[in-house]
Amino acid sequence: MPVIYTTGQSSSDGWDVGSWAWKNTRTDESQPRTKQNLDANGIVAEIAPQPQDIVVDKQKP
Repeated sequence: MPVIYTTGQSSSDGWDVGSWAWKNTRTDESQPRTKQNLDANGIVAEIAPQPQDIVVDKQKP
């Protein structure tokens, strides 16, 4: 049975994030984050897609 994976994609300059910045009053807030060497939108190797699976790159949920 195929599994459908979704991942987030956006341009490096942020032009395609849409109106998120002006609609969200918390845009300028800075949250301390632990630095990780992982891509937050990447699919981890433990559950990597198989040839029959579908991967959909999306900009929004």
